[in-house]
Amino acid sequence: MNDLLWRHEYYSEYYNCSFYDFRTIPIQKRQQTAVGISFIALFLFFEMLYIPLLWIMRKKVFFHQACYKIMFYVGIVDVACLCCNGFSTGLFAIFGYVYCSSPFVIHMLGSIALGLWVAQCDSAMIIALNRCLEMYDHHLCAKLFDGYKVVLWLMIPTCHALFITFFTTPIVFSGLYVSWFFNPHLGYFEDNGIRYVNWFHVVNNITLVTVLTSLYGVFVIVYIRKAHGASTTQKQVSFAKN
Repeated sequence: MNDLLWRHEYYSEYYNCSFYDFRTIPIQKRQQTAVGISFIALFLFFEMLYIPLLWIMRKKVFFHQACYKIMFYVGIVDVACLCCNGFSTGLFAIFGYVYCSSPFVIHMLGSIALGLWVAQCDSAMIIALNRCLEMYDHHLCAKLFDGYKVVLWLMIPTCHALFITFFTTPIVFSGLYVSWFFNPHLGYFEDNGIRYVNWFHVVNNITLVTVLTSLYGVFVIVYIRKAHGASTTQKQVSFAKN
């Protein structure tokens, strides 16, 4: 929402729909009814799976553990994100929307969806760090995540998501390709590759791949070492008994 709220001149120039008629591409080429219905069906299916899982995670026996608090947060973000990339995408595909069909709604939803994606990424990295620390040293993990500390960890994706939502370039929907892009005039007028780029999004995606690969690589190494150590200990105990 950065351009819509804070940079009115930029928004008027680069998100202006008055210099062409989006109906020059007939609706038959913009509509993807079957794809849209499948998106909505999958949205309903995954939402029905998520809701009971979230309810179970909220039970006291689970929710006192930091990892379940983080997973519950991830679940809430996923449920909200599915409304954008599942239901909204399906609905727009059925009606053949492009950005200029409903610029304000698509701009707002694109900003929210991008913020939710960033929150998903950050919380995925946090849960990976939590699992690595739990595997490496349970007491260290407890010191860093137990109690109110897990709330502080979850403030990171929350604040990051709000920043991305309100202060960076959003993604916008195009029925021509049934997906979300940064160029609002995709299929009508191409940009130079830089005008609509969101570098925060680029950095986020690179960071996600790098951090998750590293953390889960460490997790596997620690797990193998602990498993090998446990196996060695059992052999020594068995030998001593014999």
